[in-house]
Amino acid sequence: MELNNYPRIEIYSEVNKSEQNAGNDKWVSSDNKVIHGGKRDYNLYIKRQTYLMNEKQKAMLLNTSLNWLPYFGIKKDNITLKQYFDAITNTNRSILYKLLPENLNFLLLQKEIDKNYLYYNTMHVYENASVHNMVVVWLDENTWFIDNLYYSSNDALKEYTKEGKEDIIAKGSFKDFLNLSSIFQYKLTEGFSNLKYRRQTPTIPLEEIVLGISLSPGMPNTISYDIKVMGDRTVISSNIKLKNKIDTHKLTTLLLKAKSFDWQSKYANDLTPFAHDKQILTISVWVNGILYRVSNPYQDKDSSFIEFVKMVEQELFSIK
Repeated sequence: MELNNYPRIEIYSEVNKSEQNAGNDKWVSSDNKVIHGGKRDYNLYIKRQTYLMNEKQKAMLLNTSLNWLPYFGIKKDNITLKQYFDAITNTNRSILYKLLPENLNFLLLQKEIDKNYLYYNTMHVYENASVHNMVVVWLDENTWFIDNLYYSSNDALKEYTKEGKEDIIAKGSFKDFLNLSSIFQYKLTEGFSNLKYRRQTPTIPLEEIVLGISLSPGMPNTISYDIKVMGDRTVISSNIKLKNKIDTHKLTTLLLKAKSFDWQSKYANDLTPFAHDKQILTISVWVNGILYRVSNPYQDKDSSFIEFVKMVEQELFSIK
């Protein structure tokens, strides 16, 4: 039976691609030998495993039971995956609202008083605990469910994850990936302000600019542009909202790559130079809670930064 692109299950996890027999640290011993050691934790990547299914499996998948997790101070009935998808696609937001807690006060209190908090089986604890993977069920490209957030499939989804493919989608740690993943950060609140709270580290701002490239106007008949990307993947070109969004993982990949540069010391005080009739290229990048703007980035002496600018240009120009 033919497999479809949707629905699909994707599992994201962290893999270490550093050398198996040596750490990333090295030092010289007393007999002048180079010794390798230390932690093998400097070469982390994000792996994605993808599982497609046929129409028969789709019907079974949608009937999967989702159990309400006991970490929010209230009890709620279990639902099916179909009921969840019906709720998030309904224009009446109150239906989804009723499936969620009124706030996260109880969970946040447990963080302070319960020594077992780190072992809670909810991805809400990812900032403090070692969360190993994220399981996402996609009904279509705009409709998805994340397991073990508010509801759990209790491993029922494993039935559909026996044959699939895997690929590496980004370089970075899993915690940074979650902080910069719009699909994850949105599901923490489902868009409801009552479920928001201040995070320990900056997370991708869904309603703010996180990436941009612009070329200022110059002499008559010259081309200029201004492309901005919001944290929710919305793309705005010359103040016009485009129909298509940036791919969620490509955005996360670029923001993860951006973290490798020292923005605070090199680019924090960058000012747009005045140039009469001369066009100025400017790149904007959100890093650790700050939107940095760098003018004439191709004049930078760091070849890896120039390569990053090229990546941003290529990706933003490809969105129509």
